[in-house]
Amino acid sequence: MRIDSDQTSEYVKSKTARAGPMAVNRVLSLLQTLASPEAPYSLARLSTLLNTPKPSALALLNELVSLGYVRRVDSGFELGSRSFRLGLQLMSLDSVSRLIRDGLRQVSEELKMTVAFGYLDRTQRTLVYGDRYDAGGSVRYDVQLGTALAIHSRALGRLLVAYEPEDSWSYWLGPEPYEVFTPHTNTTLSSLSDALKKIRRDGLARTASEQHVGIGSCALPIFDENGQVSCGIAVQTYLPALEAHEPKVIAALRATAALLGKEFTARRITRETLPKHT
Repeated sequence: MRIDSDQTSEYVKSKTARAGPMAVNRVLSLLQTLASPEAPYSLARLSTLLNTPKPSALALLNELVSLGYVRRVDSGFELGSRSFRLGLQLMSLDSVSRLIRDGLRQVSEELKMTVAFGYLDRTQRTLVYGDRYDAGGSVRYDVQLGTALAIHSRALGRLLVAYEPEDSWSYWLGPEPYEVFTPHTNTTLSSLSDALKKIRRDGLARTASEQHVGIGSCALPIFDENGQVSCGIAVQTYLPALEAHEPKVIAALRATAALLGKEFTARRITRETLPKHT
């Protein structure tokens, strides 16, 4: 939350070049200025730093004081407790992303395979990769993070759908026939139903040459604090490599999935709130 005085002055100078409602700019500039290690500031000093008349600055300060974002002290004004809580919340979002990235990196470096973290977009009915890591494996993907992906042909997509109520599978998979990616792609619910049931029993999903010929994938679930599958983690690599090292792959994925699940539970992250953290 704290910045130095040079950063403060640069921020104040730059605000005049920003588009948008002046009141919003002034409030943000005021909070940013109060985040300086030189705070508290007097009303006169804030008026000068912000190039704002004292009455206008005081009106903003009074409103922010009433909301708890600013605190009035003997020597002037400083950030209030609500500003610090907001800062911690923002830092928490970033720390979750780093936690996920560290987990993917460790698995990828151990296996030399591409590792992806994903969840279901419950509005668009698609699979979304929240993050992906490649530590120099032989198979690399150029899928943009956040892009909607086919569910039926990917191990991670199947895994997450398998844990949804069975009567919702057709909703998630969409109209039949599903898109064909290779000669091995399953394109109907009837051809996938047994596989989805097995995934739910085993807690593990596999695909072979369904998205790309010669490429295999393996995925495991991550549970939230409610015991629901909120997301999953998967590897993609050449089929011979996956088959040769499957026990090691599953062990690495399971360890990381368990760690992330514990962290999500401790942070009270659910499948509904997860997307905003990635």
